[in-house]
Amino acid sequence: MSNKKKTAHSAQEEKQAQRAVKIVFVGLVVVALVMLIAFSFLG
Repeated sequence: MSNKKKTAHSAQEEKQAQRAVKIVFVGLVVVALVMLIAFSFLG
């Protein structure tokens, strides 16, 4: 692989990793909100 292809590929992987981290973070926030709502109804 040429150097340009390697840098383009690593940049693409970095973008994909950042997207995955954002999705996980948003998912954790949603789960926390659901838990808060559930505990408020149960408590």
